[in-house]
Amino acid sequence: MKRAGLPGPPPSAGVVLALSGRGGKRARGKFLGRLAALLPRLNWLSDVYVLAEGEAARQAAAFDVLRAASDHLARCKFAALRVRPLLTMSSAPAADLAIWERLASCAAPFQHEAYEHCAEPRLLLLPIIEVAARASPLAAASTACFLRERLMRPTLYFEGGPPPAAAAFQDGEIDVLVAPERDAGLSGVARAIRARHAFEGVLRRVEEGGADLLAPCGRLPVIDEEEGRCHACLARFESGAEDGGLDAAAALLDGRAAAPEAAGCRACVHAACADAEPSLAASGRLAEARQVFLRLGVACSRAGDHARGEENARRAVALAASGEERAAALLHQGLCLLSLGRPGAAEEAFAQGARGSADPGLFAFHRGRACFARQEDRAAAGFFESALRSPSREVPEGDVLYELALCRVRLEELAEARRLLERLLAAGRASAPVFLYLGVCDRGEGRSAAALDRFRQALALGPERADLARVRFFIGACLKDLERYDEAIAELSLAVAADPGDGAGHNLLGFCFYKTKRHAEAVACFRRALEIDPTSAIDHANLGSNLRDLGRTEEAIAAYETAHALDPRHAFARAPLARLREERGQ
Repeated sequence: MKRAGLPGPPPSAGVVLALSGRGGKRARGKFLGRLAALLPRLNWLSDVYVLAEGEAARQAAAFDVLRAASDHLARCKFAALRVRPLLTMSSAPAADLAIWERLASCAAPFQHEAYEHCAEPRLLLLPIIEVAARASPLAAASTACFLRERLMRPTLYFEGGPPPAAAAFQDGEIDVLVAPERDAGLSGVARAIRARHAFEGVLRRVEEGGADLLAPCGRLPVIDEEEGRCHACLARFESGAEDGGLDAAAALLDGRAAAPEAAGCRACVHAACADAEPSLAASGRLAEARQVFLRLGVACSRAGDHARGEENARRAVALAASGEERAAALLHQGLCLLSLGRPGAAEEAFAQGARGSADPGLFAFHRGRACFARQEDRAAAGFFESALRSPSREVPEGDVLYELALCRVRLEELAEARRLLERLLAAGRASAPVFLYLGVCDRGEGRSAAALDRFRQALALGPERADLARVRFFIGACLKDLERYDEAIAELSLAVAADPGDGAGHNLLGFCFYKTKRHAEAVACFRRALEIDPTSAIDHANLGSNLRDLGRTEEAIAAYETAHALDPRHAFARAPLARLREERGQ
């Protein structure tokens, strides 16, 4: 038997046995023989879930597996098993107590062994007790107490929702599983176990730190006695997807065969943790649930899944027990909403979080970002200035200065924008975007030569792909301003190649072709600009001017007429159209 930590793939830390008993004693005996060969392939400490339908079948399955487990542990002195049989709490408490006593006796030899060696018992009986809908909470609590006294920490299973008087089960000693649907059968139990298993795996990774919270959960294969099939996990069992017969189970349990890497593993972990919330609430574990939801949300966002990140953050908000906890969850929720392109909802989340946070400066920064995304530049600037005045160490001062500078640019307050950008340079925060917007300020104030130097500095620093076309566009625009049209054409050609969907780039490139009398190339540019925006009157007029100079008068008149129809207030189409019509004698 492999122990955890030794070289090689880790064995499974558990298995689920779905037992029917419909094949009779001979078939059960054959199955148990196969099981005896499989148990040594588990990890040295493993969980064995025993699921069956019907009260009598559950009891028989529990005793059969406990005997097999005892024989296995007698042979494997370093192994330990936690057997978790599904049992039924009947309407006859006295009969139940007799069953519980018999079950406890199965583990008694190993409890004596542990006592003699001052060690943990190698066989732990942890029954899952299905509580009937008609059973009282007092009776369920009494049953749990009886089992605990016999060293059997139970899990109480409820169908149809959380139990009444749930506070009776929140002493930390009773675990609770909840299936939202009634009459869910084994599929309901399997789903509840899967939810708890996935949640416990994420919680363990959270506590260990540094692990991938979105990795597939630890393997918990399912062996179906009746069908003679093996399923790699509970989710595949629920869906009916099989992964081979019992022979394949051996390779799956000892790690020689990897579980199928389903594309839905990440979604399954996310959904399972959400499904676990009613059980965690009934068990008094909402603080752990909040911690997992918040951290899982952060992990989803880092993986680019902002929708699931926001959903987990929303759950963490609902479970927060203090203002600071709620503020932390709202901060993350707002960031997800901002990434999802919902700045209004993001700003609302940030506003709520700011009211409960001891660090309003950070919230002011993100509220400014939300307002900026909504093009509410004056409000955004106010929030950024509040963030700068905040004594908070969490406020990213460089980011705030940059965002505030962008607000000032959009508000055409160019001198103030330049002052903020130069503060960034003085602080050693030179970057392509900083030089890009310094160039925008210079060009906006009519200093095209100075702006050209700034834009070239931005280009030299290697702008990100999203900014590359803009930098080249502005270099071309400055060269156009300086009437260096051939150089402008070279830069603008690179700009439209980097961003073919930028109509302004095609427009400016067409203008430079026009100025150098390359009218056919100018026509192609303006036609491309009109493909992007057919309602652009100026591009129709520019197209008309170039068609006119090529002697294509009829086409030029049509282009001018379209421009005039789109914007009759301006003379850029009206005057040349009138001249052409006059020349035609119209």
